[in-house]
Amino acid sequence: MKVKNINILLFAVVLFYILSSVNCQIKVKNKDIKKILKQQINHINQKNMLKITSISFNDLSLTEFPEIISYMKNLETLDLSDNKISKIPNFIKNNNKLLQINLNNNELLTFPKNILNIKSLEKLYLSHNKIFEIPDGINNLVKLKELYISNNELTDISEDFIDLYNLKYLDLSNNKLTKIPSYYNPSLLYINLENNQLSSLPNEIFTINIITIKAGNNKITKINNVISKCTSLNTLELQDNNIIYFPEDTENIISLRNLNISRNNLTHCPYPICKISSLENLWLNGNKINTIPTYIIYLNNLKKLYLDDNLLYSFPESLYLLKNKLSELSLKNNYISYIPYDIKEKTNLNVLYLTNNPIKIIDKNLITWQKRETALILLNESASKNVIIL
Repeated sequence: MKVKNINILLFAVVLFYILSSVNCQIKVKNKDIKKILKQQINHINQKNMLKITSISFNDLSLTEFPEIISYMKNLETLDLSDNKISKIPNFIKNNNKLLQINLNNNELLTFPKNILNIKSLEKLYLSHNKIFEIPDGINNLVKLKELYISNNELTDISEDFIDLYNLKYLDLSNNKLTKIPSYYNPSLLYINLENNQLSSLPNEIFTINIITIKAGNNKITKINNVISKCTSLNTLELQDNNIIYFPEDTENIISLRNLNISRNNLTHCPYPICKISSLENLWLNGNKINTIPTYIIYLNNLKKLYLDDNLLYSFPESLYLLKNKLSELSLKNNYISYIPYDIKEKTNLNVLYLTNNPIKIIDKNLITWQKRETALILLNESASKNVIIL
């Protein structure tokens, strides 16, 4: 069914909802459009438009921004995600009660500057477009708390960005950024910088209140000492970088539970990491580690440890020191040929992954251990044919 004027059609659909007394929160679907085409609507009462506080035109293959939105002066939530919109009209600035706009997965080539006049805006979703910069004037959004602009073509961020003091959640992942402004914001709780081209992280993001920092798959070589200020930091993801330096002063990072430094060409487990006693999950896989030092004992809350794809030639018996907490250990794709017979007594492991190791000999007691409900995984199926059971 072809529609010559999509704005008139959408106008009719929305009016249908209002006159049917559905509610003030509307989600338009393709089936609704087909239904409303059968009806004759001769006039529009703009007062009814004022009832609408939330509307969704999600996934309708729209190529134009619906003009009907200009009549919704009390609109607070607008969802136009998953369409083919490339431009935002000037009238959007008159919707000055908007709190949330979702324009994810459209065809925007530039940051919609008309939105910068909506000072009430708290959440803005612009991911999966083709935007290349965050422009001057972004600091007009004084109430903005959440900005999601991942999977674009960003290469530049205006210095005005540093004035977004109320921002709590920021997603800049999957862009082409080589640097970001020195942005100090005590309100920031979450920042995602994954899959960019950053060679360093600005010191200013390491605040006392930050909870999550994601910076995997960049070109970062070191983490500065300022990270010691992050007493609220819970998750730090630095996988797929070139980190060769980790600061010594890590004792104050008292809330860190999850640390991912996989695939960073590390040749050993850095001592400063072992001083973060709050750690529960640690990813060291994909490095060049050939031994686990005894100072790992300081990680006395560690529950899960991932050492896949390293250069381990024997089972790291230093892990016995973590008997009380360590419950899951992954040693896949190493060079381990023998599993200690007393591993059951000296660990509390529930899950042990040993796939793709050249294991030739295994104690029969471990076979019974494997059959219990502890879900011990020893070998891949093909390798098990070459194992000698003692």
